[in-house]
Amino acid sequence: MNGIPPLVQLVSYGSIEAQESAARALWHLASSNEAKEAIAESGGIGPLVGMLSVEDERSQEIATVTISRLEDSPSDEARFPV
Repeated sequence: MNGIPPLVQLVSYGSIEAQESAARALWHLASSNEAKEAIAESGGIGPLVGMLSVEDERSQEIATVTISRLEDSPSDEARFPV
């Protein structure tokens, strides 16, 4: 999971195109629970939420689906029982 922190940095500070590409990569990686935890631990949620407020609709959509995939985590259920 060493590639996740650089992707989070791109989502945080990259151009719109770089942010979109990095968010897409995070979306693909987030199919793994281990990667979901690594994304959260690397501070990836805040920058993805920040993408929701940009003017570019495609960026907003990519951030939305990535966040959605991250929230489907069994470890969240263990930490936040309903």
